[in-house]
Amino acid sequence: MPPSVEDIDMGYKKFMATMADMAGEVGVDVGILQKDGSQNYDKGDATLAQVATYNEFGSKDGKHPPERSFLRSTADTNRTKYADRIQKSVEAAVDGKLHIERGLGLVGEMAKNDVVRTIDTLKDPKNADSTVARKGANNPLVDTGRLKRSIAYEVTKGGSK
Repeated sequence: MPPSVEDIDMGYKKFMATMADMAGEVGVDVGILQKDGSQNYDKGDATLAQVATYNEFGSKDGKHPPERSFLRSTADTNRTKYADRIQKSVEAAVDGKLHIERGLGLVGEMAKNDVVRTIDTLKDPKNADSTVARKGANNPLVDTGRLKRSIAYEVTKGGSK
């Protein structure tokens, strides 16, 4: 009888599946997502996405507020923290300990919480005196709380959302 060879998979198939998943353009979006952005903001004519954009980038037209970045500033401040968490997630995925989408979900939740914290703590540029009188406080990005409640994240795969 000829000798036989037995091929025992010690994790190679799982490793290759994980690598294929990671190569499929997996990512995470954080901010005002499309499903919420098109909704009207409170009782005005502006959408939630427009209000977020006015605050994020500001305006010099006198009709909209000055720049009060809450997305870009949060990403800039926490860039290293997010990169470290992503790297740990990739390493855990390669080791078969974590699915990459779950790891990116953890990064998304972390970034969402950081953005909400930025919205809560941003104090400059200050509100106009008339706005402070109406709101009763000088928290430029918090009025009804709708903006911060709308911050979300979504793990994306293969360029789809």
